[in-house]
Amino acid sequence: MIINESTRDPRENRTRLVPGLTASESIYIQSAIRATEGETISGSKSFRPITAIVAIGVMFVVSETPHQEVLFEQIRIGPYGLLNESYMVIQNQSAWSELWNESHRHPFANVSTETPPTPSIDFDNSTVLAVFMGATSPGHSIEIGRVERASSGEITVHVYETQPDPFLSYPGVISYPKMVVVCEKLWGEIHFVEHQS
Repeated sequence: MIINESTRDPRENRTRLVPGLTASESIYIQSAIRATEGETISGSKSFRPITAIVAIGVMFVVSETPHQEVLFEQIRIGPYGLLNESYMVIQNQSAWSELWNESHRHPFANVSTETPPTPSIDFDNSTVLAVFMGATSPGHSIEIGRVERASSGEITVHVYETQPDPFLSYPGVISYPKMVVVCEKLWGEIHFVEHQS
């Protein structure tokens, strides 16, 4: 899931001439590189480091684009959550207050609940990431496992969802799996990549 109008992966258009080689030799090298591409479960491309030895006798070493881990801290919000699955990037106090109040609002309108004051966050230097699984049965869980920044500036948020154990019994209630974290200010294109377990 991409929280951005731009859906182009900057690694898609990588065909270009290698200095000193002909067009056909360049394409041969790039085909060898593309042959090492893998697929994540979300369809996003991943790359493994390789060493490609071309027939013309020149050795090219292609390394994986380095990713910098973005540290984050979990925030405890209210006991409820959004009724539908949703991934959110929150960049200001107004949107954060709305989410905070929603997490303390009982899904049944006639049930009153007390909402504590919204914690203040320095959004000049911070971003809040939130993932919700929606209203579901117990045994489901969702969490943000890691956040990475590529050298291009692209941000990838890895989301892990767990399904109920079929050999366990669970109470017949409604649960709202969610996780909310705060991290340094994030800019640019942000992708949420789902992992199932």
